[in-house]
Amino acid sequence: MNLEQLTETLIDIESVTGNEQEILNFIEDYLIKNKFTGEIIKNDGGLIAYHSKSNSKVALVGHVDTVPIVDDQERLSDSEKISGRGAVDMKSGIAVMINTLLDEKSNEVGIFYTAEEGPIKENGLEILMPTLLSEFNIEFAIIMEPTNLECQLGCLGTLNAELIINGKSSHSARPWIGDNPILKMNELLEFLKENEVKEHKIEGLDSGNYRVDVEAIRMVNDIEIKCSSYSSSFVIEKPQRLYASENKEKHVDINCNSEANGQFEIYFNGGRAPYKVISNGGVVA
Repeated sequence: MNLEQLTETLIDIESVTGNEQEILNFIEDYLIKNKFTGEIIKNDGGLIAYHSKSNSKVALVGHVDTVPIVDDQERLSDSEKISGRGAVDMKSGIAVMINTLLDEKSNEVGIFYTAEEGPIKENGLEILMPTLLSEFNIEFAIIMEPTNLECQLGCLGTLNAELIINGKSSHSARPWIGDNPILKMNELLEFLKENEVKEHKIEGLDSGNYRVDVEAIRMVNDIEIKCSSYSSSFVIEKPQRLYASENKEKHVDINCNSEANGQFEIYFNGGRAPYKVISNGGVVA
């Protein structure tokens, strides 16, 4: 079965959130029948297929469920594309994961989990995560969600919060007597708008080699769990000494103090562009 046929077969298996057992069974059977040389862990959260717990550093991650389908839902395909419920999100990604695991050179961990499209409390990763954290040494995960053939670094997290806005009920014919809490949402929206992700400039660093480490931490039952991390290294080079010289041939003195008809031309060498020239307290270039 090639990649296209495998994708079509996965699409044909109905796996709406809460009904993923059939597709998990198919993935397990397909791996075994196609001589998968690793091991498989299977539980209520999904399925983990791996070659080595200690040496596998990269994980391929994908959810097997889909949003609900309509009664007349069809799977269509031609020479250019395959369409159907879950074709993009994300059974094509699941097919790639399966084929990758069957490659004899593969050393990735395949994580097939349930209930991504439903409530967060039922997400299969919550069940698989304790095993992944305690028994594996995964350092990098590739989420096989659709990104239009782009490789995107990092992922937005989620925050589930209950917001209570107090109001006062009234008759619809006399709304001014009450206090409509919906109208107070403007304050919340303004707060969210003012607190969007912002870029921060770090100044005052000397020249040298630097490394930035960022970790995402979450608390589960008062236990601190490291979700992900990102590291980046960069070098700040000391700029060359700045030299400035004037073109004497272009120098023109002003006629008197009340005039502004003088001119000068300065050349810079070294330093770091762009340059700023201040003359008598005013920026001229």
